[in-house]
Amino acid sequence: MSTRVLTLRGSQGFYQGVFKGVAISTRFGHAYRTKAGGKGFMPLGGTLPAWKVNAIQIIPGDALLVVDVDNRAGNDGHKNLPCPIPEDTPTVETQSGTGRHYWFKGDSRLHTHTDEGTRIDLLTGGTGIFAPPSKVKDGGEYRWLVPLTPENLRPLPEELFRFLCKLQERPPAPSKPAGVYQCAPGSKSLYDLSQKQRECLLNDLERCRNAPEGKRSKADYAFIAWGLSSGIGEDELWGLCSGIGKFRKKGLSYFRFTVKNALRKMR
Repeated sequence: MSTRVLTLRGSQGFYQGVFKGVAISTRFGHAYRTKAGGKGFMPLGGTLPAWKVNAIQIIPGDALLVVDVDNRAGNDGHKNLPCPIPEDTPTVETQSGTGRHYWFKGDSRLHTHTDEGTRIDLLTGGTGIFAPPSKVKDGGEYRWLVPLTPENLRPLPEELFRFLCKLQERPPAPSKPAGVYQCAPGSKSLYDLSQKQRECLLNDLERCRNAPEGKRSKADYAFIAWGLSSGIGEDELWGLCSGIGKFRKKGLSYFRFTVKNALRKMR
């Protein structure tokens, strides 16, 4: 499904003003649907598909997180919440009309994960968030039910925090295969991966961010190779890494060079 921007005068300035007020560091840009139907993210100034929607990408270690509660296939995630969401919590109605995004201050003890059983997902560092005002082509809108302000972005209620901690308790992510990567690259997004695969990819992304001089190329190659081997599309990978380390410094040509080397070894 394609998506499109729904422009609202001053919307980006609104987010920048709010985030400055609560000391949040984010990236502004656009999200879009990949060929596999997942969500991709491209920062402003990048090469965008013809159709896209407004988005904010949470930076790892940021002071923002989003609790994504779905209501699909007869399973309403709100019934699985351990406590009510405070009424003044910044709340977004998702395109389905029944799903909700609840915005809270971030917590370094939590990380992005999905849970099909409860229909309650947690979106943290490295995740692209569809941001109001946006309308999906031939679909619904992302709109504020409770607008975001510096005053109403608060920490998670303690009971909800403990519940999310339990949801994210998983076995350690498997080690990456050495040498030749076995899977063919595709067009998946970060959201299409399993929780373990996603953790591996985001861990590699952090290594790209923090690698010392002389070891950045190796870290960058490992991130790209692992992402491609997991079926992640090139646009999605570029959206994830374009603002980080050597990728940010050298740009798209360096990214494409790294992808080319990884694909050569995968074959």
